[in-house]
Amino acid sequence: CTLCYAIDELKTHLLNSVENAEITISNSKIDGTFNIVVKAEKVNVRDDTYYLIPTDDGIILKGVTRVGALYACYEFLKLQGYRWFEPGKDGTLTPKGLKTLTVPDKELVFKTTAPTARGFTIDGRLNENEDIFRWMARNRLITYNNFPNSTKTLQKLGFIVHDGGHIFTNILDPERYLPSGKTIWDEHEDWFGLPSNGVRSRKWAQWTQFCVTNHDCLDFLSEELIRAITDEWAEAEDIGVWGFDTW
Repeated sequence: CTLCYAIDELKTHLLNSVENAEITISNSKIDGTFNIVVKAEKVNVRDDTYYLIPTDDGIILKGVTRVGALYACYEFLKLQGYRWFEPGKDGTLTPKGLKTLTVPDKELVFKTTAPTARGFTIDGRLNENEDIFRWMARNRLITYNNFPNSTKTLQKLGFIVHDGGHIFTNILDPERYLPSGKTIWDEHEDWFGLPSNGVRSRKWAQWTQFCVTNHDCLDFLSEELIRAITDEWAEAEDIGVWGFDTW
């Protein structure tokens, strides 16, 4: 789960930086040691707020949710000097030879002003690269397109999985065959918008938006959207529904 991953990330990074470090993962504090408590308050909500709370024997890294707890761990690592400038080991600034850990003088609270729109989509061969996913999570970038082979990894890292986009390009492909054996264009030319010259063209059918006043067209699109939402987009938390890409 995300909380276990956060603890593993914290341990791995600190072992690379702290001299002669001995790190024990436990369900309770250990007397006479520096204790780092990692915890989350809630599970079934979306809130990335996190806290760094100094204590007499260490620090509490707390998130409102497990994702917030992960970000609290990364914030604590940043206090030690860590930076993640680009994906992969070569892009990580790793502090070496730390003898003590830096703890804030007072409680710190971090709350994002952009709870959903922090991320991007990468096309091509890198779009399912775990180094990119980890780099994004360490920098609190959380929005990425849905890829079936990577969905569970993205969710573990706290991502909001996005799907959809210019979906009507495929749904209303003029050459798409319907159960009748005819193409959409042949059977429903009137579903496509009327361009400024007043003449619909099969070749340029998607250069004008589809006709939103045609009830048969809207019924067809609604059925296709419901099918997609309950099938290939079932894991997505954010779905974009855009018209034809007419640029």
